[in-house]
Amino acid sequence: MSGPVKRLSIDTPISLPANAPLDCPHIIDFQRVRNHITYFGDDHIGLRAVDAIATTLYKWDPAALQDLLDLTKDSFHWKYHNYSDYEIYVIRTGKNVKVSKESEAQRTEPS
Repeated sequence: MSGPVKRLSIDTPISLPANAPLDCPHIIDFQRVRNHITYFGDDHIGLRAVDAIATTLYKWDPAALQDLLDLTKDSFHWKYHNYSDYEIYVIRTGKNVKVSKESEAQRTEPS
């Protein structure tokens, strides 16, 4: 096993090759990561937030990942609600990307 984080190549309107430099987003094989954590109990596996975001958006809808990476558009906004107690946001304005997780309590607290 070469390590739990396996990068996959995709070729859609955007190209994210598995051998792209580390400062580029990658699509990863989440199942391999899950299996490694379950088997070895190791959650320090080199998983990067940018790869997790790119993979999540790609699996949800490849067009969403394309929109995130398309800098000809001024902004991008994506919200995931898991029907429990939190929401995850991915927001891009220009070249700046913000990822946040808010609990139900955080959304209902008065400012």
